[in-house]
Amino acid sequence: MADLVDAFAALSAMVAAFPALPSAYVTVHNYLPVTVDLQMRTTADFEQWRTALKIPTGAVELHDYAGSQWLAAPGAFCGVSVRLSGHGIEVDTTVPREAVAGVVPLGQAFFDAAGRDAAAGAAEAAGSVAP
Repeated sequence: MADLVDAFAALSAMVAAFPALPSAYVTVHNYLPVTVDLQMRTTADFEQWRTALKIPTGAVELHDYAGSQWLAAPGAFCGVSVRLSGHGIEVDTTVPREAVAGVVPLGQAFFDAAGRDAAAGAAEAAGSVAP
């Protein structure tokens, strides 16, 4: 268990730094690198955490597997690898399936659909307080 000390310290620091953020389903993985996995129930919760952790919008990917979609983005906090995911995505059935199948870098298209600007999101993330 000693190899997980840094991950639990980072998780504790997240609780202290972001007490008002939505709670997450949290798992700690002991593969290399040790990773804190934060799963959000909604894309809005995902976006709050993405901004707080200063994860660039360009790092966000849309995963589509067997009719289930989720957002995912890698990050780090206090030197520990963090994997953020957001569920509860509304699927636009007017988009051809081949346009969203697999893993798709989202970039501006996701934020346009959400009524947000990726540059504004990145600027917002840059102003976030995170160690």
